[in-house]
Amino acid sequence: MRFRWFVCVLVIAGFGPPPAAAWVRAKFFESRFVSYLHADPAADGNALMEGRLAFEGRREMARGVEMFVAPEVVGDQRSLSAGILSQVHDRMARRPNVNVAEAYLDVYGKQVDLRIGKQKISWGNAVGLNPTDVFGAFDYADLLDPQRLGQVGFRGYWYPKRAGVSSVEFVFLPVYSPSRAGRVNTRWRTLLDGTVPVPLDVRFPANTAANAGYGLRLALPLSGWDVSASYARVVDDVAGGARAGGLFVTPLFLNKRTVGLDAARLVDEGRWEVHVEAAYTSTPSGYDDDYLLAVAGGRRSYTDFYKTWDLDLTLEWSGEHVYSTRRSPGTILQTLVQRPAPGSVLADARIDLSEFTSLRIAGVYTSRGPDAFLVSTELAWKATDLLELRAGFDALSGDGGGTNASSYEENDRWRLEATIHFAPPGK
Repeated sequence: MRFRWFVCVLVIAGFGPPPAAAWVRAKFFESRFVSYLHADPAADGNALMEGRLAFEGRREMARGVEMFVAPEVVGDQRSLSAGILSQVHDRMARRPNVNVAEAYLDVYGKQVDLRIGKQKISWGNAVGLNPTDVFGAFDYADLLDPQRLGQVGFRGYWYPKRAGVSSVEFVFLPVYSPSRAGRVNTRWRTLLDGTVPVPLDVRFPANTAANAGYGLRLALPLSGWDVSASYARVVDDVAGGARAGGLFVTPLFLNKRTVGLDAARLVDEGRWEVHVEAAYTSTPSGYDDDYLLAVAGGRRSYTDFYKTWDLDLTLEWSGEHVYSTRRSPGTILQTLVQRPAPGSVLADARIDLSEFTSLRIAGVYTSRGPDAFLVSTELAWKATDLLELRAGFDALSGDGGGTNASSYEENDRWRLEATIHFAPPGK
């Protein structure tokens, strides 16, 4: 009944005529059907139907000041979504049915830009894994398709006139925002040997100065490279835990510090874009590892590589080195979600078969312990300017010593997706 009600709301909101003076308008409606190949008695069903109606609006409030909002309506038949309205800091255990994904003010100056409010913050330029992306709170209801969550905070850019420095970025998050873990009655439930689900009665870190997140990022050109150096101090968005006996766990939200570096440049007369990204992370509390994550790779586009087909290819390697293993037998690591595939190679290829049809094939192979791999394929067809249809298959396999591929190798699935884009006013 709840899912039928949700569908009715989507139809009315998405296809009903918007007020002429409305500045927040429907952007797209996305629906997805997923069917898993293997039964999972512990999960609440082997199929998933879900939909999302996204709105977006930007309005000038004053000279140099703009407001941006991105409301959305989401729902599914497996109770991954519950509750009518979202919280500003988004600490709900399930996705809210009506959510404000982002809502912020942009203030523009001559040398300084400032963004204030609920926003999605991402750092790094790699495709598969971003070691420097430390501010990301995610919804892990589907580990193969995590959704970034908005966080309440301040983000500023300073563009100095002096030569040699492109920009200085500052991030300050006074309100703690956790990631949303996979629920225990779903296929993507978080396992105890990785991270623990966040139940409703968890006491989150207080919104105090000691728990505020902040970071500084300096961007500059260096010998043909676009280089960024960063430092961040945050409370981890994923809960670890200390065993309290049996399966009982006391959640731990640890402070961590990260020093990062990423760089990118064009080589071979612009045919290849190469990039490297690395970050060293430490936990002063001593419960977790001190480790270095690194990614190196490249991207290249081929025109007419086979008849009229075009190819966009990305190749990456990622690895980690643990400098100090501080955990005890009673501690559950909280960082394994952020470290899903150490010692891995990634290949991501998009083939444009025609102006309207494309095929994407992506795979990750990891050699940590016994081999493990993940392969994902997707065929997309642009039926009209406003309608896109997709069909895909995801396969996981192997005994990779705690990697996602080995922990969830029974989650092979096929999926059908459709996205309806709404034309801007006047078109």
